Amino acid sequence: MDRTSTLTSTFALLRFILVLYIFSSVYGNSEGDALITFKKQLSDPYNVLQSWDPSHVNPCTWFYVSCNSNGSVTRLDLWNMSLTGRLVPQLGQLTNLYYLEISGNKITGKIPKELGNLKNLVSLDLYMNQLEGHIPSTLGHLQKLRYLFFNNPGLIFPLYVPPPQSRDVPVTAPAPAPAKPL
Repeated sequence: MDRTSTLTSTFALLRFILVLYIFSSVYGNSEGDALITFKKQLSDPYNVLQSWDPSHVNPCTWFYVSCNSNGSVTRLDLWNMSLTGRLVPQLGQLTNLYYLEISGNKITGKIPKELGNLKNLVSLDLYMNQLEGHIPSTLGHLQKLRYLFFNNPGLIFPLYVPPPQSRDVPVTAPAPAPAKPL
């Protein structure tokens, strides 16, 4: 091989490595992966999540997803979208999430204990879904949580949730059943 073909081969190899690096950082977004896993568990009859495309650079370009200046997901606004399906444990990987708004859908199943990993969460709105089972005690560890909305008759409140440190957290629970006339 002469010097020219060696240089050409070297530059081709460097270009290939650069392209591989770029694609690995695009497709290696763990927050995007967590949201795609969630989307795969959902039925979306009006196709409102069509912009949630794993080939996009990051989830910050998707509808109903807000991000901070560092490109981390800070808010999911999925209320009243006729979504059905389940919450997934991978949502607990969105560690910079402040608002998780999923009210008014038909989400079923249990609340994943991994939502207790959302240390920056300020608002958790699961109102008017069809969730069931025990509310994970891990939600009691969310120090920044200010708003917690539940209205799912199938949810069972734990006997003990660690108290939030010196703050008041409004919790909406299912309303008691009306008294039956005698």
